[in-house]
Amino acid sequence: MSRNTRPFALGRGEVARRPAAPATPVVPAVSGVPPRSQVDIVRTAQRELRNQEEYVREISRLWREAQQSFLAIGRYLVQAKRKLAHGEFQRMVDASLPFGRQTAYELRMIAEAVDCGRIPEPKLPQAASVAYQLATLKPDDLAAANQDGLVRPDLRRPEIITWKRERLCRQAGGNHEALTRRRARLAEIIRRHEEELEKARRELAQLNEAIGDNVIDSEAEE
Repeated sequence: MSRNTRPFALGRGEVARRPAAPATPVVPAVSGVPPRSQVDIVRTAQRELRNQEEYVREISRLWREAQQSFLAIGRYLVQAKRKLAHGEFQRMVDASLPFGRQTAYELRMIAEAVDCGRIPEPKLPQAASVAYQLATLKPDDLAAANQDGLVRPDLRRPEIITWKRERLCRQAGGNHEALTRRRARLAEIIRRHEEELEKARRELAQLNEAIGDNVIDSEAEE
């Protein structure tokens, strides 16, 4: 191959001497949305991965960061509701935040459940919707969920929904049996009291019959 037809390549020195590429122009904000910072761009930049392990590692990393984000947001919401003047917090949510009242409420419930010790932060599910399902459980139900191994980071929504449905059915069955027993006990109490009441009425009638004439006679004598 002749000198003029060799593939073009740059040595290290030549690369260092090359003029710098023009800076990428900054895209102006659209509709009031500020441009992304360089840190955000680097952190979320997509790159070509090579195998299943790398995909799992990278997706899991981003998922953990999402968990940290929604917990931090929830904590700020708790703080804002506590510190802002009456009505100001709700106006902020309605007018200025990128989500609505229900999402704000769910994130606050998650943060409060973690910070009051109901759900250990290392065991908090990585999805906000799943974490909310745990955060709103009653203390007895949350303890049962923990005992059944559901309080963990990789808990999935179908799993907790199925568990809650089955527990509700079991509780409904247990309550039905308890109510049936309670009804039988009350019926027995009423039956016994009715017998005692009937006995008391008969005795009272006898006493009235025995005492009544004497009372009338005494009043007539007066």
